[in-house]
Amino acid sequence: MITQETIRDMYLTEIGDIREQMGKMSQQIVRTQRSVKLDEHDFQLANMQYQRDGTRQLMSLTASVEALLNERYTDPAYQLQLQSEDLHARKSRERQREIDKSLRQIRFLSKLRQEKTLVCPCGEHKGITFFDAQNNPVNGKLCPKVWWIKLSRLALEEGRLNSFLTSTPLDKYMSAFRK
Repeated sequence: MITQETIRDMYLTEIGDIREQMGKMSQQIVRTQRSVKLDEHDFQLANMQYQRDGTRQLMSLTASVEALLNERYTDPAYQLQLQSEDLHARKSRERQREIDKSLRQIRFLSKLRQEKTLVCPCGEHKGITFFDAQNNPVNGKLCPKVWWIKLSRLALEEGRLNSFLTSTPLDKYMSAFRK
């Protein structure tokens, strides 16, 4: 028959076995942690070496590119090409600024009141004078042909040239300015 002492001895034996297993597991965890730390250390060392190698390669490539660029930039033919491209770009920017300024002027004038003058600056027909809100003349007299050309340029820039040419042909526009 099983007595309480037997049961107690069995439990104590089991508890002892569990403690022994827990001790072995603790030792295994400590060994695993040490191994992980060593692996992390090895990884960090390898990563640092990789970064150093990459930095050296990058510095080498940079030096090579710099040498090639120095060689190219000192080449007289390349210098002429750069100057030519720079001049072309500058002229293009200046031309665009002139176009923008001209379009702003046309938009400004188109908002003013217009009156016909007795004589056009070209002398062939009547001219146009523009007046601001205070009835002051603005921009002197203008030839209607020149004004029509400016309006067509504005229509072209705004993408409505076809409708402008249909609604305001030059002959029809100029008929209003005959002497």
